[in-house]
Amino acid sequence: KEQYLTIPYALPSAQQEYSVAFWIKDFTNGVVFCSTSSDYVRSYYPRLVITDDQLFRFYTAYDNYDHTEPFNFSCASMMSSQWCHVAVTCKKSQNDNSKVIRTLYVNGKAVDSQEYYLSEDNSPSMQIGGNCNGAYSKTFSGKLDNFRIYTVCLETKNVAYLYNNGL
Repeated sequence: KEQYLTIPYALPSAQQEYSVAFWIKDFTNGVVFCSTSSDYVRSYYPRLVITDDQLFRFYTAYDNYDHTEPFNFSCASMMSSQWCHVAVTCKKSQNDNSKVIRTLYVNGKAVDSQEYYLSEDNSPSMQIGGNCNGAYSKTFSGKLDNFRIYTVCLETKNVAYLYNNGL
């Protein structure tokens, strides 16, 4: 049975910095988290998806599934019964106000970072797990723990601290 959690607050907009960190295990592909709207799901709300080819894809811009490159980190080795720590951070680029820098951390280490165009919108709520209000045919299945949302872009040392002092 599909299980998910809807939070009546959304991620901060990309006009601000933010980070999301959590522990994950025994998971499959699907939506880990997403910002949603009750009227329809916009493709430019931020979301983290595990793709069919087992890559993390962190959307922060209108993409139509074609224009946002996934992180180049394969999570296939993480899909076991071991707990793994994952964090994604988003901050505005200092070189170009129309771009954001997205960084993926796994077990306390930065494993990929990308600069990409910004077109995030605000949404009224956030969903952890589920299928992003029907936007995806595959529902995330797995275990999440210690799910945290920060209104700052965590630095590498902060992410390492969460990993080293977590579960």
